[in-house]
Amino acid sequence: MTTRLIEQMFKSKPRLRENHRWCMTKPMMMRPIFGLCALALLLPAACTQFPALDSRATPELLAAEYPALVPVDPLLDTARAGQVDVQQAETGLTTRARNLQARAARLRGTVLSGPEKQRLAQGVR
Repeated sequence: MTTRLIEQMFKSKPRLRENHRWCMTKPMMMRPIFGLCALALLLPAACTQFPALDSRATPELLAAEYPALVPVDPLLDTARAGQVDVQQAETGLTTRARNLQARAARLRGTVLSGPEKQRLAQGVR
């Protein structure tokens, strides 16, 4: 009875046979096979070529100078001193926000016209 309990507790562990040799159970024999399958699936992914991302940059962009770095403190000082026209900045930002909202509304609109939708609906039936 105790040997059955021990065998049930350690089913996936190696155990001794009656002739004192180690035997491997079925789940233990499958682990290396699963590992080899995973390796066979992942190995081709390591050999892929990356797309040429440099081809997107135009020659003018590559030849352009880097932008000048400006310290933030003088910009904050001019804003604190009241030299920034708040009304103009607010008007510019509200105009930009309206333009972006109008653009978003146009993008939310339908792409297909009425006859195209009917033709597509007839094809689905």
